[in-house]
Order: sequence, then C-alpha cells, then structure tokens
Amino acid sequence: MKYKFAIGTKIKLITPVHGTGNNNPVWGGRQGNVCGLIIKHKPSGLPYQVEWENGSHNAYNEGDLEAIRDKHLPDDLFEI
Repeated sequence: MKYKFAIGTKIKLITPVHGTGNNNPVWGGRQGNVCGLIIKHKPSGLPYQVEWENGSHNAYNEGDLEAIRDKHLPDDLFEI
C-alpha cells in the first residue's frame, strides 16, 4: 500500500467525523491547534496511527489529515 504521509510527518486533523475530543483534536476546534505525528502505518482499517502533542493516540484515513508545513514549528516537537 502506498501512503501519502510518511512516518514522522507532522499533521493536523481537519475533519470532525471521528468526534472532537482530546483523542480527535480537530485543528482550530475545542482543543485549539493541536499538532500530531504519524507514528505508524497500518495495512488494514484506518491506515495512519497518530500521536497527538497532548499525549493521546488515534488512527485516521488519509482524507482526515493534512500535513503541517509551518516553518515556526520546531523539528523536535515530538520524541519517538
């Protein structure tokens, strides 16, 4: 399977289809602008496992996410 987002890509959640809680922090929603990091690819189901900067984890489809290309974010935002 080909993946649009590589492991280590900084992303944001752009749809509330999965809800809007701490483990689904929609960008600009109740949690503000919470960044995530692709930590794993899964061959079935929702293919992108994400770790959010608030410490929660969840899985998503490609269309749920958008890469963050902000020069003001530090490269060491997350530790793996």
